[in-house]
Amino acid sequence: MAVVQRLAFARLVSLAGGSAAYIALVAAIYGETGSALWVSAAIFASVVTSVAAAAPAGWLGDRFDRRTVMIVSDLASVVVSLAMAATADHAWALVLLLGTSSATQAPFDPASASAIPQVVPERDVPRANALVAASSSAAYLAGPLLGGALLGLGASPAEVFVADAATFLVSALFVWSVRRPFGRGSTAEHPGLLAGAHVIARERALLVPVLAGMLSLVGVGIVDVASYPLSLDLGGGATGYGAMTGLLGGGGLLGHERRLSGALAGIRSRRGYTVPVCDVIGVSLHQNVVHRLM
Repeated sequence: MAVVQRLAFARLVSLAGGSAAYIALVAAIYGETGSALWVSAAIFASVVTSVAAAAPAGWLGDRFDRRTVMIVSDLASVVVSLAMAATADHAWALVLLLGTSSATQAPFDPASASAIPQVVPERDVPRANALVAASSSAAYLAGPLLGGALLGLGASPAEVFVADAATFLVSALFVWSVRRPFGRGSTAEHPGLLAGAHVIARERALLVPVLAGMLSLVGVGIVDVASYPLSLDLGGGATGYGAMTGLLGGGGLLGHERRLSGALAGIRSRRGYTVPVCDVIGVSLHQNVVHRLM
């Protein structure tokens, strides 16, 4: 489990940095334009890119060495974050770079999830998955709080973007330090970019939570666009917005109490697919709206 702890810490650092940078991005866009429409454009660009990149991202982990995929994803995200720091005064550039960031980060999660069974014994896989998911939820709680606090203390959005770039670099170093094979998938056994979509379409146990998550995403997106102007109206500023966003994402921690995690790890569909209910509806939902925005 020491290897998984290292991977979980890497995700904790990079996701916390990304969530902090998201607060800075919304503040930068709204501060320049004064328009919630621009904020919604940023969310739209990120979510659409995430959806479009999902199938190719999973295919990369099946086609190439997963450690390499994860490291390249992190390093590409470093470049995008630094580009955001250089264009922090231009809303249109931030929107475009946000979509680019979603694309560069997309391969990491499927490669990481697929690598876990390769680096831990089979009996430890449920516990390892729960640890990584819990660290992600902790990052979604701490990151926005940190981002709001930094802005409240006078840091500029560009400085937060630079810090975000550093967290991706830390993540890449931690992944590189794991000296075990991460494996690769089999494109012969599961051919095509849409193999995962075909599995979901066939299995009702997977289809229901995925559709529920998609519907919930609409509501979360509406709330996310409205939260920053509301915080300004209430006098909370970026700090208040960070707290609102952090509590939204950090609520996923409740789903990772030991007893609940163990129970959900044992839920399986009729054909043996593990049904990650908390991840599909909770962590993945907020990840698409917040983490993928950075």
